[in-house]
Amino acid sequence: MKMTRRVKRILSRYEGEPPGVKASLARILMHGRLGGTGSLVVLPVDQGWEHGPARSFAGNPPAYDPHYHFQLAIDAGLNAYAAPLGFLEAGADTFAGAIPLILKANNSNSHATVKDQAVTASVQDALRLGCSAIGFTIYPGSDRQFEMIEEVREMSREAKARGVATVVWSYPRGGKLSREGETAVDVTAYAAHLAAQIGAHIIKVKPPTDHIEQPEARKVYESEGVAISSLRDRVAHVMQAAFAGRRLVVFSGGAAKGLDDVFAEIAEIAAGGGSGSIVGRNAFQRKREDALAMFDRIVGIYQGKPAPKSVDPVARRTTTDPEVNIEASGEIKSVRSNTKKARFIEALRTGATFADLEAICVRRDGRPWTRDSVIGMFYNDVKGKGYGVRTAFSEDGRATYWLVE
Repeated sequence: MKMTRRVKRILSRYEGEPPGVKASLARILMHGRLGGTGSLVVLPVDQGWEHGPARSFAGNPPAYDPHYHFQLAIDAGLNAYAAPLGFLEAGADTFAGAIPLILKANNSNSHATVKDQAVTASVQDALRLGCSAIGFTIYPGSDRQFEMIEEVREMSREAKARGVATVVWSYPRGGKLSREGETAVDVTAYAAHLAAQIGAHIIKVKPPTDHIEQPEARKVYESEGVAISSLRDRVAHVMQAAFAGRRLVVFSGGAAKGLDDVFAEIAEIAAGGGSGSIVGRNAFQRKREDALAMFDRIVGIYQGKPAPKSVDPVARRTTTDPEVNIEASGEIKSVRSNTKKARFIEALRTGATFADLEAICVRRDGRPWTRDSVIGMFYNDVKGKGYGVRTAFSEDGRATYWLVE
């Protein structure tokens, strides 16, 4: 397996981790249609345990079969498949080596009256089944949060010693949190930070809303002018909370919803610099052909392909910003520092509007470049150095340009 520079750069951020853990992360990052890009799309199927079989699978009866989900993840070209022990055991032999597996090692059910989860699998189970990672849920805010944190910390320590990565589902709930507060931007960012502090290699959170739950946090968000008005701003803030983007953070798909809503949400996650999406019910509760078509579009969003016109048609119709989508060559060339080209590329790393880029492209006499000259920087200079570019449009029609490595 030859790793891309992008994946090598991501792995370099996990300082202090043993080579075995980095190899497991590399298997996930290099697999599937997004392999090597640094982005992730994962299929999780723990809903049968969490919500019950009929609620999860009756709308698409083939999904009662554990093999269905293995094959769906494989055929969709995803990075990994995550499930509890029973589902993985039911297909581990048939699909051995076909896709990286994440063993969900704790679970709850809809009969529970407390915000807690039972430990349902072990690191030994993960090794026996050939898993690349274990998955563990914590409930920040719950009365049982500290026991859960201690459990995942102990299991993660054993997993690291065996070369197995750790994925933490960090879902605030319980305690004094309101229902709205469970996905509040301050609470979600806090949840991502806690998961990173525990030692998670990949963090799963829900897309944050613009609600601020904690009064003390509100004062800081307002006084410091933290941008949270759009989903992309909130995703960028969550990534910042995860050690300034040094940890991979994937965002859940949540309850089943219309395709336009799915695609619009994921486009905003990608625009905010999110590491990827973990999509369950929105996939396996659809017919197989529809789920595959949906995953094809989701992967395309993370690849920087143009969004379908059905998503945000008004913005796509009224914007004057150019759409630029360039595939990365994988052969990155060095750029001399403190040059216009270097500043242009650096701006794209964190997401830049066309106006941001125009401000960089100014002649020595202070006159701005022409529009065509700025666009030429994408195709001549950025592409010429081996980088790619993807464009994401907001609801108001504004384009944000992102670097693809």
